[in-house]
Amino acid sequence: GETKDITVGVSLPSLNSKFFEAELFAIEQYCKEKGIKCISVVADGDVVKQKSQIEDLISQGVNAMIIVQQDKDAIVSSLEDCKKAGVYTICMGRMPSDETNMDVAVLCDNYECARVDVDSMIAAAKEYGYESLKVIELVGKLSDQNAFERSDAFKKYAEESDFDIEVVAEVATEWNVDTAYARMTDTVNMTPDFNAVYIPADTYIT
Repeated sequence: GETKDITVGVSLPSLNSKFFEAELFAIEQYCKEKGIKCISVVADGDVVKQKSQIEDLISQGVNAMIIVQQDKDAIVSSLEDCKKAGVYTICMGRMPSDETNMDVAVLCDNYECARVDVDSMIAAAKEYGYESLKVIELVGKLSDQNAFERSDAFKKYAEESDFDIEVVAEVATEWNVDTAYARMTDTVNMTPDFNAVYIPADTYIT
């Protein structure tokens, strides 16, 4: 039918990242250009709130839903609810633990991103005259696919490079800004010999 008869729901875990903000902006702009009604909700990092918001979007009669889940396990029941209601689902950025009721996934190539990050770090090191890099690596929540892949990929390309790169400390952030700040502060105080920090998400750049 006509695009004006289509309503798309968007469920985001938070807006604490420029990446999430850009995703939402792009979706809303596209819908506006195509005459598609768009209803967006933000869960503020709360899995219970995200489930409730998705239920509300279903009750509003959305035809499709774009979901960036807060938790890969918690989202499974919401995907089942969408399937039962005939709502087409698109999971962005993260895969659910059970893909049975998901229609489409749109994912980031974390390995390519990490390769570019390593190349950029090496280029900056050479520009500043560093002969080696001693890196503090911020790590997300390792139960999250993106966190695992970004950490694994960073180490892989750092090891494969022809530049001397050593990870001297890791900071488990759990994808939480306050946790990251507190643990990074402690790590910096205990790690005097470092000259670079690998940050896997723009959430921590404030």
